Amino acid sequence: MGVYVELPEPGVVIIRQKEIVNGKIYSNKVLRKMGRTLFATPLIYPTVYSIDLKSITTEWVLEQMLTYRINSKNLQRQLGFKKEDISAILNANRNLQPIEKSCFFYYFLALEASKEEAVNE
Repeated sequence: MGVYVELPEPGVVIIRQKEIVNGKIYSNKVLRKMGRTLFATPLIYPTVYSIDLKSITTEWVLEQMLTYRINSKNLQRQLGFKKEDISAILNANRNLQPIEKSCFFYYFLALEASKEEAVNE
């Protein structure tokens, strides 16, 4: 499920989403509710999923593009990036900025969710 429970001390529960499974990212509210369903303690600390920005590299973007058969023109149109920026990123002429990394991560996550949804229909 990608959600892990830690019991650091009696009466304290940390419920943490470490992985995204089936495209689901849980909010603090949902994680807290999960914790309350499992434990009767008043101290439940939820920790939402956080992207590992170090893992989002030009190579990762290129791999995702191959996986989903996306070309640079698709990225330009669908993400609103300038042609020059896409070219510079894909040719590793400049480093990805954190906001760009997040954008690519969620773009490809949405593609995966759409793909799974189409298979289940």
